[in-house]
Amino acid sequence: MIRPAFYIEHEEVPQDRLLQSLLLMEVSPHGMSYLVLNQQGREVLDAKYYVLPGPDSKSLSEKLRIIIDADPLLQSQFKEAAVLYNFPESQLVPDQSFDLEINRDLIELAHGTVAKGLILSEKIPRHPAHNIYRVAADVHSLFQQKFTAGRYWHIYTLWLCALKNYPPETDDHQPLVFVLFYPDTMLVSVYRKTKLQLVQSFSYQVAEDAVYYLLNICRQLELSPEEALLVLSGYVQEDSVLLTEIKKYFLHCSMDAMPDNVSANFNPLPAHFFSPLLKMALCV
Repeated sequence: MIRPAFYIEHEEVPQDRLLQSLLLMEVSPHGMSYLVLNQQGREVLDAKYYVLPGPDSKSLSEKLRIIIDADPLLQSQFKEAAVLYNFPESQLVPDQSFDLEINRDLIELAHGTVAKGLILSEKIPRHPAHNIYRVAADVHSLFQQKFTAGRYWHIYTLWLCALKNYPPETDDHQPLVFVLFYPDTMLVSVYRKTKLQLVQSFSYQVAEDAVYYLLNICRQLELSPEEALLVLSGYVQEDSVLLTEIKKYFLHCSMDAMPDNVSANFNPLPAHFFSPLLKMALCV
């Protein structure tokens, strides 16, 4: 059995409330998390994060099946279920250049042909672009079997939607660098003058790796670390070595805030652990 690394402990939720709720699951090669949002009362009912075991004989889909089969809440019925695929094999294409017939060629050109899988695509809300991405066929088949009425997105699609819907309070001229942390990966999105400059995934081992990537992004995009606002979220503690290192170079850092119109009690965990997933749930 794979146990959750951490979770929000609530009383058992009645089935009638779940039937008014959205189940949003996020899947990556290293973990799986989910959040249950009651759409009627805008209340978070449950949230969990699982870390997948390291390389072994089991495939990713087998590990995910073990989690789903062992979690009682995931056996319930929901008003709606949605899956976010957090895989790096993604390519953003301007709307005017989007063509279904060349989607596979674009992914294979950017990410190679070693990995096989389904090629999916979707329009990014409030952005003039489409997102093309690759998902392992057995992983996609698993979620189609378990959640027959499910909907599917790549995480970049809903994350960029959420960033537009819940912008931080700052002027339009200050560069914005959004960083979403996982135990060994971070997603980075950069906006300058409200225009998207970058969205990309980076793997890191130690705090210095993450800082190097952020400084290199600033150099490549000609941004000043002293002027940019970093909005940080995900699985990182405010007193961690990682944040201490980042604040040596970036003068303006803030932790992601919760939406005002949602009721959520994440104690004793920091709200920014789950705030990005919640904001993405509100985009579904």
